Amino acid sequence: MNGTEYVIWNDIVIERDILKLIEHRSFYGGSTRLSAIYTYRRGSLPSLANKLFEYEFSNELGGIILLDYFGEGDTHVDLPAYYDNHLVVGLRGTFYKNSSLISITIPDSVKSIGDDTFLECTSLSSITIPNSVVSIGEFVFARCYSLTSVALSDNLQDIGDHAFDHCRSLPNVVIPYGVTRIGRNAFSRCTSLADIVIPDSVTSIGRNAFLECIALSDSARQRILQIDPNTNFD
Repeated sequence: MNGTEYVIWNDIVIERDILKLIEHRSFYGGSTRLSAIYTYRRGSLPSLANKLFEYEFSNELGGIILLDYFGEGDTHVDLPAYYDNHLVVGLRGTFYKNSSLISITIPDSVKSIGDDTFLECTSLSSITIPNSVVSIGEFVFARCYSLTSVALSDNLQDIGDHAFDHCRSLPNVVIPYGVTRIGRNAFSRCTSLADIVIPDSVTSIGRNAFLECIALSDSARQRILQIDPNTNFD
């Protein structure tokens, strides 16, 4: 089973790619969903299987991390605070390359937004990150070309590498007090970014964090250079 993802459906092992050929709606019987669909990644068969309904998930951090979303074509999603009777504490790669998603509501149970969660969600236009979130991973919003509004968590501590890379429609960002690090290439190629508020809590700005941010105001550039005189804007 190495190198292939398999699904156990009613005790039958099926290659995941084959299962995806079946319409997602075929798993509904009236208003009742099947309860015996399990997924195993890359040939491993862990003791705790992941039920496959709207989401693929894993048990981590005292709750569950949502790993994948199967509601293709949905333009708005209300993420659940509880899924399969477990608290949703994080996201990781959940909406990777979902070109339909325009908006989303994230519950305040979520503590972390991991790598690639919204990578290349090219229609996503705005997002509010609840105050429960303390970290944003790598490439979380990278290449979200339509993103024009971001409200960051008041309790955010870290902005990962390439987090907003190529968000070319984003005009401004307010980084909350408490963030200590802005990762490398975090806002690179945000060509519409004119203003960014950076609090005194930020002590580290990664390499090329604001590369090719051609619209940045002089005051924003000066603030960035106060923290890291070696910042490269070109």
